[in-house]
Amino acid sequence: MKKLILLLLFFSSVHFLSAQTIAEIQGTGAATPYANQTVTTNGIVTAVDGTGYFIQDGTAVRSGIYIYDQDNTPTLGDEIELTGTAVEFHDLTEIKDITALSVLSSGNALPAPIVLSTAAINQEDYEGMLVRVEDATCTNSDLGFGEFELNDGSGAARVDDLYFLFSATESVAYNVSGPLYYSFDNYKIVPRDANDIEITTPLYLTKEPVETDLTTATITVEWETNIPANTVIEYGLTPALELGELVSSALETEHSLVLENLQPGTIYYVRPYSEANGFVTPASTLLMATVSESSGTIRVYFNHEVDLFEATVSEAIYTPNIIDTIISYIDLATSTLDFTMYEAQNEAIVDALNAAYDRGVAVRVISDDEGDNDVLINNLNPAIPVLEGNAEGIMHNKFMVVDRESVEDTWVLTGSMNHTVANLGWDYNNVICIQDQSLAKAYTLEFEEMWGSTTDQPDANNAKFGSDKTDNTPHHFRIDGIKVECYFSPSDGVANRLVQAIDAAESELAFAILVFTENSLGTAVKNAYDRGVDVKGIIDYVEFNGSEYQYLLDNNIDVQDYQNADGSTWPNGPTLHHKYAIIDYAEGSVNPLLITGSYNWTASAGSIHDENTLLIYDAEIANWYQQEFWARFFGVVSTNELYVVDQLNIFPNPAEHSFTVDLSEAANLEVYDLSGKIMSSVKLDEGTQTVNISQLPEGNYILKFRAGKMNYIERLLIINR
Repeated sequence: MKKLILLLLFFSSVHFLSAQTIAEIQGTGAATPYANQTVTTNGIVTAVDGTGYFIQDGTAVRSGIYIYDQDNTPTLGDEIELTGTAVEFHDLTEIKDITALSVLSSGNALPAPIVLSTAAINQEDYEGMLVRVEDATCTNSDLGFGEFELNDGSGAARVDDLYFLFSATESVAYNVSGPLYYSFDNYKIVPRDANDIEITTPLYLTKEPVETDLTTATITVEWETNIPANTVIEYGLTPALELGELVSSALETEHSLVLENLQPGTIYYVRPYSEANGFVTPASTLLMATVSESSGTIRVYFNHEVDLFEATVSEAIYTPNIIDTIISYIDLATSTLDFTMYEAQNEAIVDALNAAYDRGVAVRVISDDEGDNDVLINNLNPAIPVLEGNAEGIMHNKFMVVDRESVEDTWVLTGSMNHTVANLGWDYNNVICIQDQSLAKAYTLEFEEMWGSTTDQPDANNAKFGSDKTDNTPHHFRIDGIKVECYFSPSDGVANRLVQAIDAAESELAFAILVFTENSLGTAVKNAYDRGVDVKGIIDYVEFNGSEYQYLLDNNIDVQDYQNADGSTWPNGPTLHHKYAIIDYAEGSVNPLLITGSYNWTASAGSIHDENTLLIYDAEIANWYQQEFWARFFGVVSTNELYVVDQLNIFPNPAEHSFTVDLSEAANLEVYDLSGKIMSSVKLDEGTQTVNISQLPEGNYILKFRAGKMNYIERLLIINR
């Protein structure tokens, strides 16, 4: 027995001697001394994400490390032992290629975070460990890529959204905990969830100020605070807030004031805040717009066929001549025309810009500094001023503003369509056109921030692109009674706003996105699915590094890697170039929402690219995009097909086991359920034909008869046998 015990102790000692502590793997310098070597270590799991986890074996310096592991998913508090390869990944010490992992125990208390100054986190000693900064003030709420900056007076620290997306408010103080990560040349605290962020400022906003009711003469502004406080608004037509202030001395946590006697279609500078016990909430000057007296007409054009059978109010517009459509709006300009385009390669559209200039229109053009714009540059009238940007990312906008000062004649055109040969031709795109003066003024502010000037000529020295831009436009509009929101990137926190919209989804979510790599949006989509929302999606460039496609698939979400009907993908076939989503779009929904614009769901779109995004709360418009989505997702519309609705004699209807139809020519019959799934198909001859439906369950169905001269759509109800 003694020999057995000694033998076990011997093997345990050998195993112990062959393993390494985390501190040994981290080493005493900037890089691991075990680079590209096999190591074995153990520790308690302190954080977990989709691609790996952090472990820590104590609270001494260098006792934490990141594990890159997509095969194992330990639980927070597990003590694990693992074997893998130690590497430096862009100067982050990590272990990857895990060959063995065992859980030694579960439910362990996590190591207490090391309390550091904000300056002290910027060092190797605490990499991979749980750390905490206290009473640190937000000095920059948007560093890009979901990061913000804190400073307790000792120096700046970064906070990253690897696990949890949080919108910090400048001048508010926080306690923040989480593992310390390193990427893109910076150390970053990574909060794991809301519990890792505490607000320490005595008086702060719990709900940001927002316009809740807009008319042509009034703006209602509401916000909330953590403790009772008064309500104050300063406002004006300029940043000087020269029109005065409104004050309610009542101490409340829910605040509301109405600005009255305003002018229609006008942008106001508004500074809302609250005061209590000598403290004042952080206050920013916001821009808000009254309702205009424009018509509010909204039109949407798709350059490929849509599934008209899904129409609930009106049919979406498919135009095979999208170039002519765009030119027709340029031709409307009589005074001004502001034109932004990532890539402009169509001579006819450039000729239309020249023609506008020739008839006295003040034309201003912004394009990307590295995009393929040879056609634009070589064919545009040299007298038309052009400014190119952005050096940091891409000027990815594709909007036009026609006659920006006109109540009746101004138009905003935006959407997903570049003016390239592919985008105007075979790629799938949408263009949305809105006749509204207030929205036109917002887009003009964005244009002139990039232009660097309010005049006809640009000021390159004052021009701002990418992360240099500020949040300087109104975001809320009421257009012909429809609630509309407008955001520009990267200044306006678009990803966070989209997460909020997805989090509010109650029944349906469908999205068609060229590129989808933003983690926070992927998580929001998964969370929507988990709470019972019917989620469908299409992503084209699933090959992009960090694509959310596989993550969504792994979580049972009905998402497609887009392919054309013939199986082709780019560059051998069209791309799905859309960037839209529809939420709660089913007929009868109380809060249908369309999201569209130039914004791909990527970190770069929200951090360095120039983009624009619209949120439109309207059932009819959301349904237009549903018609487009159904055509792509279910593939039930064939090229150049025209359908005639409800002209065949189907009897009986409702039916039980079969129905009869009179056909003037032979036809192929396809039977679809209401989700767009094909349930059966059969070839039918000319004349009176009886169709067996006994294999189908009761419910509503779509019958599509594809004949030689004409195609027909009918509805069929199968009743309980």
